[in-house]
Amino acid sequence: MKHLALAYLLETSREHHTRATHDTIAAIGLAIGGAFGLAGTFVASAALRETLWAIDGAALVVATALLTMKYQRLGNDCVAPGFSPSLPARPWRRM
Repeated sequence: MKHLALAYLLETSREHHTRATHDTIAAIGLAIGGAFGLAGTFVASAALRETLWAIDGAALVVATALLTMKYQRLGNDCVAPGFSPSLPARPWRRM
């Protein structure tokens, strides 16, 4: 019985740690996406702009995918699709 309780506590701790890590990665991804997207807007060089926007896009896709999974697992079916990485379209960033 003690082994089962210990296993449950370890699993619960691991789930909490993973959830906190995913939240941190999502927050960092959103921050990087916003900063690099804004920086790319003000850069004169086309090559640097493309690089900054590529990093911006990748960071935002990772962050929104993690947020979609988080809210879908919590049962917030109305909130989860709002973070879906396939929904946002940015036609102003055509290269």
